[in-house]
Amino acid sequence: MNLQKLFTSILKDTPVWFRISLSIVLAIAVFISPELLENQTSTVPYSSSGAIQGIQSESTYTVTDVIDGDTIKILDHGETKTVRLVNMNTPESVHPTKEVECLGIESSQRMEELVLNQQVSLETDPTQQNTDRYGRLLRFVFLEKENTHVDVGLTLISEGFAYSSPYGTAPHPYLDQYE
Repeated sequence: MNLQKLFTSILKDTPVWFRISLSIVLAIAVFISPELLENQTSTVPYSSSGAIQGIQSESTYTVTDVIDGDTIKILDHGETKTVRLVNMNTPESVHPTKEVECLGIESSQRMEELVLNQQVSLETDPTQQNTDRYGRLLRFVFLEKENTHVDVGLTLISEGFAYSSPYGTAPHPYLDQYE
C-alpha cells in the first residue's frame, strides 16, 4: 500500500478536529525546524567529466509564478509557460472543484520558497508525453544552486510536502530516489 493510500485510509475515519490538529502540528514542525529541511535537499551529481548527470536541458528558465505545490510558471524567451512537475504529487490547494487538502497550502508555500524568481533547468521524462491534457509541460525541475542542480520534486518528497506518484507502467529515471 503506498503512503497516500495509507494516510487516506487512516484519516478518512478520524474526526475533523484531529485532522486539523495534525495539520497544525506538522506545519509548526516545518516552520520551527527549517535547518533540518535544508540538510535534506537532494541534488543531482556531476559526472567525472563535469557534465551534469540526468539533465537534458542546456537552458535555464526564471520561475515567474507558483500555482501550487506541483505546478509552476516559467519565462521562456519572453513567453510564459506552465510546467507540471512529473512523477510526484502534492495535496490540492487551488483545484477548481476540490477542497483544499491537508498540507496543500504549505506545499505551495514551500514550492514558492524554493523556486520563485529562481533559475531552473527542465528535463523531459521519457515515460510521459510532452504536455498533459491541460497543455502544461511535463518536466522534472532542477533548481540551479551553487554549481549543483537540486531536484525540486525530490526535495518536496523528502521534506514531506509531496509523494511519489509515477505515471504509467514504465519506471522513470528517478523512481528509486522518489520511492
